[in-house]
Amino acid sequence: MGGSSAEREISIRSGEAVVAALSGLGYDVSSVVLGSGPDALMELASADLDVAFLALHGRLGEDGCVQGVLELLGIPYTGSSVLSSRSGHGQAQGQELFRLQQCADAARITCSAPSTRRQTWKRFTVRSASP
Repeated sequence: MGGSSAEREISIRSGEAVVAALSGLGYDVSSVVLGSGPDALMELASADLDVAFLALHGRLGEDGCVQGVLELLGIPYTGSSVLSSRSGHGQAQGQELFRLQQCADAARITCSAPSTRRQTWKRFTVRSASP
Protein backbone atom coordinates (compact mmCIF):
# COMPACT_ATOMS: atom_id res chain seq x y z
CA MET A 1 0.00 0.00 0.00
CA GLY A 2 1.06 3.60 -0.34
CA GLY A 3 3.28 4.35 -3.30
CA SER A 4 3.99 7.51 -5.21
CA SER A 5 0.81 8.17 -7.17
CA ALA A 6 -1.86 10.76 -6.53
CA GLU A 7 -3.93 7.84 -5.23
CA ARG A 8 -1.52 7.16 -2.34
CA GLU A 9 -4.02 7.90 0.45
CA ILE A 10 -6.70 5.73 -1.17
CA SER A 11 -4.13 2.96 -1.49
CA ILE A 12 -3.29 3.20 2.22
CA ARG A 13 -6.98 3.05 3.17
CA SER A 14 -7.46 0.02 0.89
CA GLY A 15 -4.42 -1.67 2.39
CA GLU A 16 -5.57 -1.02 5.94
CA ALA A 17 -8.94 -2.60 5.12
CA VAL A 18 -7.20 -5.67 3.65
CA VAL A 19 -4.96 -5.97 6.72
CA ALA A 20 -7.99 -5.78 9.03
CA ALA A 21 -9.94 -8.36 7.02
CA LEU A 22 -7.09 -10.87 6.74
CA SER A 23 -6.13 -10.42 10.40
CA GLY A 24 -9.76 -10.98 11.35
CA LEU A 25 -9.63 -14.30 9.50
CA GLY A 26 -6.63 -15.36 11.55
CA TYR A 27 -3.82 -14.69 9.07
CA ASP A 28 -0.47 -13.33 10.25
CA VAL A 29 -0.31 -10.04 8.32
CA SER A 30 2.48 -7.51 7.99
CA SER A 31 1.87 -4.11 6.40
CA VAL A 32 4.34 -2.74 3.90
CA VAL A 33 3.73 0.93 3.21
CA LEU A 34 5.74 2.03 0.20
CA GLY A 35 7.10 5.53 0.35
CA SER A 36 6.58 8.11 -2.33
CA GLY A 37 10.28 8.53 -3.08
CA PRO A 38 12.83 6.57 -5.09
CA ASP A 39 13.36 4.04 -2.28
CA ALA A 40 9.83 2.63 -2.56
CA LEU A 41 10.86 -0.54 -4.36
CA MET A 42 13.85 -1.04 -2.03
CA GLU A 43 11.39 -1.05 0.88
CA LEU A 44 9.52 -3.86 -0.84
CA ALA A 45 12.70 -5.82 -1.53
CA SER A 46 13.73 -5.62 2.13
CA ALA A 47 10.35 -6.80 3.49
CA ASP A 48 10.10 -10.38 4.77
CA LEU A 49 7.11 -11.68 2.78
CA ASP A 50 5.69 -15.12 2.01
CA VAL A 51 3.07 -13.64 -0.32
CA ALA A 52 2.06 -10.08 -1.23
CA PHE A 53 -1.55 -8.92 -1.29
CA LEU A 54 -1.36 -5.87 -3.53
CA ALA A 55 -3.38 -2.85 -2.50
CA LEU A 56 -1.66 -0.22 -4.62
CA HIS A 57 -3.49 2.23 -6.84
CA GLY A 58 -2.01 4.19 -9.72
CA ARG A 59 1.66 4.21 -10.64
CA LEU A 60 3.79 1.33 -9.30
CA GLY A 61 0.81 -0.86 -8.40
CA GLU A 62 -1.20 -0.74 -11.59
CA ASP A 63 1.60 -0.38 -14.12
CA GLY A 64 3.40 -3.67 -13.36
CA CYS A 65 6.45 -2.23 -11.57
CA VAL A 66 5.75 -3.80 -8.18
CA GLN A 67 4.71 -7.06 -9.82
CA GLY A 68 8.04 -7.13 -11.66
CA VAL A 69 10.02 -6.63 -8.45
CA LEU A 70 8.01 -9.33 -6.70
CA GLU A 71 8.65 -11.74 -9.56
CA LEU A 72 12.38 -11.00 -9.43
CA LEU A 73 12.31 -11.66 -5.68
CA GLY A 74 10.33 -14.88 -6.14
CA ILE A 75 7.43 -13.63 -4.00
CA PRO A 76 3.96 -14.70 -5.15
CA TYR A 77 1.37 -11.92 -5.30
CA THR A 78 -2.32 -11.32 -5.85
CA GLY A 79 -3.69 -9.64 -8.93
CA SER A 80 -2.57 -9.40 -12.51
CA SER A 81 0.82 -10.18 -14.02
CA VAL A 82 3.39 -7.60 -15.09
CA LEU A 83 2.22 -7.59 -18.71
CA SER A 84 -1.48 -7.53 -17.83
CA SER A 85 -0.96 -4.69 -15.39
CA ARG A 86 1.11 -2.67 -17.83
CA SER A 87 -1.30 -3.22 -20.68
CA GLY A 88 -4.31 -2.30 -18.56
CA HIS A 89 -2.64 0.74 -17.02
CA GLY A 90 -1.90 2.18 -20.45
CA GLN A 91 -5.48 2.01 -21.66
CA ALA A 92 -4.69 2.90 -25.26
CA GLN A 93 -2.10 0.10 -25.32
CA GLY A 94 -4.57 -2.36 -23.85
CA GLN A 95 -7.20 -1.41 -26.39
CA GLU A 96 -4.69 -1.89 -29.19
CA LEU A 97 -3.90 -5.39 -27.87
CA PHE A 98 -7.63 -6.18 -27.87
CA ARG A 99 -7.92 -4.92 -31.44
CA LEU A 100 -4.92 -6.96 -32.61
CA GLN A 101 -6.43 -10.09 -31.11
CA GLN A 102 -9.82 -9.24 -32.63
CA CYS A 103 -11.48 -9.07 -29.21
CA ALA A 104 -14.61 -6.98 -28.91
CA ASP A 105 -14.41 -4.09 -26.50
CA ALA A 106 -16.52 -1.11 -25.59
CA ALA A 107 -16.85 1.94 -27.77
CA ARG A 108 -14.25 4.51 -26.84
CA ILE A 109 -12.29 7.58 -27.72
CA THR A 110 -8.82 8.52 -26.52
CA CYS A 111 -8.29 12.12 -25.43
CA SER A 112 -4.82 13.57 -25.12
CA ALA A 113 -5.58 15.91 -22.22
CA PRO A 114 -8.54 16.57 -19.93
CA SER A 115 -8.73 20.20 -21.06
CA THR A 116 -9.46 19.08 -24.63
CA ARG A 117 -12.00 16.42 -23.75
CA ARG A 118 -15.11 18.51 -24.47
CA GLN A 119 -13.72 19.78 -27.79
CA THR A 120 -12.58 16.27 -28.75
CA TRP A 121 -16.05 14.85 -28.18
CA LYS A 122 -17.46 17.50 -30.51
CA ARG A 123 -14.92 16.80 -33.26
CA PHE A 124 -14.87 13.01 -33.31
CA THR A 125 -17.44 10.29 -33.60
CA VAL A 126 -17.03 7.48 -31.11
CA ARG A 127 -16.54 4.19 -32.92
CA SER A 128 -16.74 0.66 -31.68
CA ALA A 129 -13.55 -1.36 -31.77
CA SER A 130 -15.47 -4.57 -32.30
CA PRO A 131 -14.19 -6.63 -35.24
